Amino acid sequence: GSQTGNCRSIARSLANEAPVHGIMARALGLEDHLSVVWAHEPLLLIVSSSTGNGDAPDNAAAFYKQIKNPKTEPIFAHTRYTVLAIGDTNYEKFCAVGKQIDKALERLGGKRFMARCDVDESIAGLETPVQAWAVRFWS
Repeated sequence: GSQTGNCRSIARSLANEAPVHGIMARALGLEDHLSVVWAHEPLLLIVSSSTGNGDAPDNAAAFYKQIKNPKTEPIFAHTRYTVLAIGDTNYEKFCAVGKQIDKALERLGGKRFMARCDVDESIAGLETPVQAWAVRFWS
């Protein structure tokens, strides 16, 4: 989910780099979640920020609501996933959305293949920590 476009840009950059690593990928905004057949998605990377004090970005609100709903079926049972959470430690609920997405994907049957990474954009921006994370992600 991306409020300002930073997470969308990171996701697109990673999707563009994927073929170099032998992976065919696409970057979708979380607003497109209803068009995805999760059973056909064996690998998932969610890049999401938190807005305000732990709120989902506008484009992720419906997805966030769906996965937090206790009545949602285990739609990620065939999916391996990881989460790159972007936040700001000046807020009490640092990376809250990414943390909640991570927990919800697991509850809904997803298998975490890499620990969630929480990036603090208030320290030195996003580029350096995201690049360091990407090196681990691709290895």
